[in-house]
Amino acid sequence: MNASGLAEREAFAAAQVEMTRRWYENLERSGLDVAAYVEARRAAYLDRWREAGRYIGRDKSVLDIGGGNLSEGLFGYFRAQGWDYFYADVGEAEVASSRVLGARYGYEADHFSRRLNHELDYAPRAFDAVFSSHCLEHSMDLELTLRQINRLLKPGGVLVASVPFGWDAQPNHPYFLDAEDWLILIEDAGFRIRAHQISGEYVEHGEDLMIAAVKTGEPAAAFRLDIDRYAKTPFRDFRDPAVRLLGRVIEKEDHAILDGEDWRIEILAPQGAQEMLPVFARHNWSGIVRARCGRDERQVDLFRTQPATEVVRLALSAPAEAGQVLDVTPLGRRDASFGAQAVFLGFMTR
Repeated sequence: MNASGLAEREAFAAAQVEMTRRWYENLERSGLDVAAYVEARRAAYLDRWREAGRYIGRDKSVLDIGGGNLSEGLFGYFRAQGWDYFYADVGEAEVASSRVLGARYGYEADHFSRRLNHELDYAPRAFDAVFSSHCLEHSMDLELTLRQINRLLKPGGVLVASVPFGWDAQPNHPYFLDAEDWLILIEDAGFRIRAHQISGEYVEHGEDLMIAAVKTGEPAAAFRLDIDRYAKTPFRDFRDPAVRLLGRVIEKEDHAILDGEDWRIEILAPQGAQEMLPVFARHNWSGIVRARCGRDERQVDLFRTQPATEVVRLALSAPAEAGQVLDVTPLGRRDASFGAQAVFLGFMTR
């Protein structure tokens, strides 16, 4: 790795550590009972492991990618399952504390190491199972991460992963992948999806996707999804001068609600843009919209029974010209929707 690549790696790792530190600081400032909150999250995390245990089985070698701060309850569960447990995390403090706690349960110090999740330089076919909760999305190279996981799993090995999906403002989530995108990537990495579900397991607001998959072969030579096309570009929110909102508009702190039958979103496309990427929070009040830019258009049903913030993609057949505008207008609602709203956060371009 050259000097610039090494600097990028260390900056990325430092950002992950800083994100964890700020999480704890924000929690302490929130006015909540911090001890009770942390205990509830630990209980949810243990439930996630118990759920994973159904697919992993007993007496297996297990790698935990992004284990974070572990607890006595987790190590008790690992031992009860008879697992030869290994741990990788980017935080030096997390690795050190987990190593100390693991020693109390008979796990050797070399089972705990500092690694980014695309640098899994374990021996090929070293593990029966890989577990990861809210870590795979923190990757400098997601395709490489998934290929590495395949490499270090034995034939028939199990991957159990939980990931957020959709778009968020978190800079340490480099990609915007919806639930279906994640499933396609796992399949192309050489796995058969055994189970998947969307749930709100943790105490924080929002849902995530749990995937249990079995290794069935080698990764595809080329993944169906070009992951680079799902990398975030600079985000401009709904108050940006390039955005004009018309009709009935209700502005909130980080989004605008457009309601009724005659609203309109106009976004001035940067000259040369090849793709327009408006971001919407989809829920059961959302309607069907038309997005049109020049001669390119698509219809999108924004309705979701389980809320998610996702990107609408409109690829342009020719680079945007000066003054070209993306129009988003309502087409109505589906029968199950309570309305025909659009909850608009902002946009990206490519």
